[in-house]
Amino acid sequence: MGAEKIEGQVSVLKQGQEQQWTFDATQYSIRDFDQQDAAVKALGNKIAANLASKDDALLLNITTYGLLGEAQEVYPSEELVLDKGKSKKSKKSKILYHVNQHAAMHS
Repeated sequence: MGAEKIEGQVSVLKQGQEQQWTFDATQYSIRDFDQQDAAVKALGNKIAANLASKDDALLLNITTYGLLGEAQEVYPSEELVLDKGKSKKSKKSKILYHVNQHAAMHS
């Protein structure tokens, strides 16, 4: 599946320390992690400081948005369920994955 735009938003949810970063995911390589910018560095420093802290916690809200290209078919996810009932034949079924009564996708 291809996407025209992919945006990621990361927010710190701790009261008094609210911060937010927005990333254009198309600007980052998935094969090279040497690219740095101010937002990535600031988020990394925030995470590192909390990992090094003995008594501090970090709660992040991470939201991503994707704009799919035209005429791409998108199918909702299905979950494979193996029926382990009393029958001797193994039965398989699929259940549509949903969130709040709407079909959804998951990994």
